[in-house]
Amino acid sequence: MQKIFSDFIHHFRSKARGFPDKRTGKNTSITMEDIVLSAFSVFHMQSPSFLQFQNNMLKKEGKSNAKTLFGIEKIPSDNHIRDILDNIDPSYLQPLYDRGLKYLKDAGMLERYRYMNRYPVALDGTQYYSSEKICCTKCLSREYNNTTHYLHQAVTPILVSPHYKEIIPLAPEFIRNSDGKKKQDCEINASKRWIKKKRSLSLPLLFLGDDLYAHEPFCRDIINKQDSFVFVAKEESHKIMYEHISFIENTATLESFTQIVGKAHKKEIWDYRYINDVPINGSKDALRVNWVEVKVSDAATHKKRYS
Repeated sequence: MQKIFSDFIHHFRSKARGFPDKRTGKNTSITMEDIVLSAFSVFHMQSPSFLQFQNNMLKKEGKSNAKTLFGIEKIPSDNHIRDILDNIDPSYLQPLYDRGLKYLKDAGMLERYRYMNRYPVALDGTQYYSSEKICCTKCLSREYNNTTHYLHQAVTPILVSPHYKEIIPLAPEFIRNSDGKKKQDCEINASKRWIKKKRSLSLPLLFLGDDLYAHEPFCRDIINKQDSFVFVAKEESHKIMYEHISFIENTATLESFTQIVGKAHKKEIWDYRYINDVPINGSKDALRVNWVEVKVSDAATHKKRYS
């Protein structure tokens, strides 16, 4: 693992060296690679203040892991990092996601995430910027209480496993308007772009997501890429599908089974009901999907925990 990490950091530094640098003159005493690696190390160290963390370690241990782990010669301030990196397009980081996955695959670590012969990828959107005053041409906008809020958002796919708490972040797809475009971009459109590209993944994927993703065009996009999906489908947004299920339930018995999960006082009852080949909506040629309901309750009290 240490060799994989060292090779990745070496590759990271070589790529960061080519990032565009707006600085001129004496203001370039800190190299671009030190700035980029410093930003990366904030997340690696899980510290809210990178500079304070490194200064404290330097005083206590006599050395800084910014140097030993990342090869950073000079530690920039948080503000300097933001000032320089805010001007760099995120696309410069794409090769690093590709290389990171290659390292994990070569080390045999990616294989542990295979589940049902596919690799589960959870899709979700996140907001990372909001302002009532500062905006750019790519900003989204929302009206709250008669005030316009300018937003930056992204879809952040992650590779997950039911057996491991560690996740593998994949390259994000930004939810942002194109210059001069009046229609707002949205999470579902960004996810469609991500699936179309599938980035560098040449793996059979199993997409996971909330009710937002459980609509026919998006599901067909996934199927056309020879991938699969498991999405939440709420009754209020899938009325025709649930009417179909209710009709079958009133005329026959749905397939079901129960299992006990957990140990000792932490046992839970998992009740499953399922039916195959139901229409996702009321259109004539509606996509046929498989529906599963899971209800989880406490084994001792039988009180429902979630469903």
